[in-house]
Amino acid sequence: MKQKAFTLIELLVVVAIIGILAAVGVVAYNGYTKSAKASAAKANHNLVRNFVVNETMKCVLGESYIMEKTVDCSKPIYNDANSMRPLIINFFDGKINNPYTGGKGVAVNAGVPDNDNEIGEVHISPQSGPERLRFMICFKSPCTNANNRIDETIYLPS
Repeated sequence: MKQKAFTLIELLVVVAIIGILAAVGVVAYNGYTKSAKASAAKANHNLVRNFVVNETMKCVLGESYIMEKTVDCSKPIYNDANSMRPLIINFFDGKINNPYTGGKGVAVNAGVPDNDNEIGEVHISPQSGPERLRFMICFKSPCTNANNRIDETIYLPS
């Protein structure tokens, strides 16, 4: 009885084809994960900024307290801009993570996120006076490139 089997050459060709496909797949996968991390970082930035805008707007609409009842709306909010920053961080602690490190996603930092170890962190700082808050994030390496950062300033209601 004659048995049919694959020859060594046929098996080597199959292994080579699988290796080529795997190499192409790894390169494509790395590109997808980089863009996904950048998109997640941008989404975190928008989430934090929109949260602060919406919370401060509640005072304009007649609420007595905002930020989990820690900021009194009867006082000008911009007087509390510096004290609001830690409250924002506490609110988001455990709720959003840095997509690049898996650590905390919100940081209080008066500086520009221009080090690659700050990638993915939302930086909150006062901007040109107490009534403004600046939100910055580096979403892609290198952080020294201004095109890889988002920089937005919001005005707090008085």
